[in-house]
Amino acid sequence: MSRLDKLKEQHPDLNVSLIDIITSLDPTGTYKYTEFLIKNFKRDNQYYSPNLDELKGYLGVFLFGSNEIEVLNEFERHSKANRIKEKDISKYKNFKELNEQVKIAEDIEKQKEVEKQILKIHEDDTWLVLTPLSFDASRVYGSNTKWCTTQERYWDKYLKTHRLVYCINKKNDTKVAFSRDYGEDKFQAWTADDSEVSPMFIDWIPDEIFLKIRKELQKNERTIDLIYGETRNKPVSISDIINIHQGNIGAEDGPTILDRIRSLMNTNRYNSNWTSEPYMAPVGPIDDLPNQGEYEVTRRISDYPNQGEYEVTRRISDYPRISVNYTGDVLP
Repeated sequence: MSRLDKLKEQHPDLNVSLIDIITSLDPTGTYKYTEFLIKNFKRDNQYYSPNLDELKGYLGVFLFGSNEIEVLNEFERHSKANRIKEKDISKYKNFKELNEQVKIAEDIEKQKEVEKQILKIHEDDTWLVLTPLSFDASRVYGSNTKWCTTQERYWDKYLKTHRLVYCINKKNDTKVAFSRDYGEDKFQAWTADDSEVSPMFIDWIPDEIFLKIRKELQKNERTIDLIYGETRNKPVSISDIINIHQGNIGAEDGPTILDRIRSLMNTNRYNSNWTSEPYMAPVGPIDDLPNQGEYEVTRRISDYPNQGEYEVTRRISDYPRISVNYTGDVLP
């Protein structure tokens, strides 16, 4: 006997067809109106489909709800990927318990995606110390805490003003966040419930790990400097420069385009020059100096001549009649 046949035998009260259900609505007892009901169901009912599989799916959503069916499908997907510890669905009482396991699996899945979005400072069998380099990474590694940096609006603020370090005990999921304001020397620490504590009073972190955290916080870096500076994790590529020009952050809130290009070029990976074409600004009224003209400065990457170039435009406002011709090895 198949599993389905066994279930039908165990639950005869549910082993009915849709026509059986429609027939039960016929008040005549002789099925006089049943054909009328079937025609109207097929013509007007939103759940009807001539495709039997679709019809079953629509009715299933009607019986259980779309959210519940989605949870069930996600449970199966995560089970196949071995992200669910208890795969036996008979061990769960309801969809709520099922959904809790799905959320845990989603965090595991998301963590794999964001592993490349962190600066890893230390990791061993027990401890993980890192700086998150994206909001998703901050949310995943800060899960089960009340840290404000797991909320996007606060993350956007802190990454521009603070250096952040998360310390996680992988065995018991104890977490503490350390931060340093870019303009101050004061270090701060925050427990999982977002209570501020003195870093010196956190005695459950091994001394060698605490020293690594302190060393990181002493560096003159904000989290945003790590994100856009790319000074530690990988070499600069043309795509880095393209991303800069797309303006991932507002100029008023973070480094200017030139600042970010400087940070990308400060390791002298490219041997290239700044060049500009001579430009003679037109003569005009002295009051109209800001509008007298402009010149284009083109940055050529000579080490990689086929990979592209980018341009920076500067306004001429103080000297409208002079010719500008600049060549140099560094940014003006």
